[in-house]
Amino acid sequence: MQPDIDDYLSLFRLYEQPLTVPAEPRGERLRFPFERVVRLLSLPSEFNRSLPSPFLEVAERYTHGDSATAAHFRYDENRQFFLSDLRDYVQLQAAKRRLRG
Repeated sequence: MQPDIDDYLSLFRLYEQPLTVPAEPRGERLRFPFERVVRLLSLPSEFNRSLPSPFLEVAERYTHGDSATAAHFRYDENRQFFLSDLRDYVQLQAAKRRLRG
C-alpha cells in the first residue's frame, strides 16, 4: 500500500469526534488512531514524501522504538496535538487540490 491523501482523510473522518474532545492527560483514547496514522506515515509513498519532515521524523522515531518519543506519546494530549496538526495539514492540502480542480 502506498498511502495517499484520501487514506488520511478517510482515517481522520473515522476519528473526527475523538480528536475534537479534550483529551485526558494520560489515557488510551487516541492510541489506536495514533498507531494507524504512524503506520501510514511509515509507508513509502509520493504523498508521504510531500509531508513536512517533522511528521515523518516522529513516525520514524516512534516505529524504531525511540524511548523519548515513546514516552512523549504515552499521553493522549500529545497524541491529540500530533493528530490534529497532521489532520489540519492534510485538510489544507485537500482544499488546495480541490481548488486546482
